[in-house]
Amino acid sequence: MTDKFAPSEAQVLHSEAEAYELGDGVEVDQKKAAELYQKAVDLGFIPSMCRLGEMYMIQRVPSSSVLSIREDTVFRRMHLPH
Repeated sequence: MTDKFAPSEAQVLHSEAEAYELGDGVEVDQKKAAELYQKAVDLGFIPSMCRLGEMYMIQRVPSSSVLSIREDTVFRRMHLPH
């Protein structure tokens, strides 16, 4: 039986990403935050999409980092080497 109030996997990833983005209990790591946000986005979590977009817009992570994270996700889904 699942707890209807338990956070989804995407929500947990989003929370972890926020921790890395803001340095809440962990060392600030913008790239790790972007990777975690992207994983949550891949699970359909809209708040992560917004935060990832904000990171891109204010250049907390270079656009090449965001794109490489996205490309890596696409390649993994397609089971292609990268």
